[in-house]
Amino acid sequence: MMGSNDFNHTIFMKNEHATSYSLLGRALDLGDQEAWEVLHDRYRSFIYYLFNDLNVREDDKDDLAQQVMITLMEKIKTYKKEHGRFRPWFSTLVRNTTLMHFRKVKAQSNKIEHYLAHQDDDQVCEDFDLFINKEWEEFMIKEALK
Repeated sequence: MMGSNDFNHTIFMKNEHATSYSLLGRALDLGDQEAWEVLHDRYRSFIYYLFNDLNVREDDKDDLAQQVMITLMEKIKTYKKEHGRFRPWFSTLVRNTTLMHFRKVKAQSNKIEHYLAHQDDDQVCEDFDLFINKEWEEFMIKEALK
């Protein structure tokens, strides 16, 4: 006799190109590690495929893939199957997470370029140290709030 988890897993495995809504339902329970592992295994190569289309730098892909999965954990509650299939919804999530990453990288780069363009070398080092300390404080505050 098959348990409900065996049945759901069997349905998921039969159609490798569709996402099981029961799997997504299980993933809503953040404690269901197996469901998250299946989602991660299932969509990892798709995430990297999208990264290639979006021209993500090779050395950013692993960290960004992890950010995508974190964002998925935060946003999966907002997915409604009556609004469409999961894969397009997920593709949009990957795209938006990637675009936020690009904006953040560009903003950081612009700050550094500003310092370099407007200061002498000693002042740049001093300002950069202040900048790094400020960023560290903001990071620690955000982490503490989580």
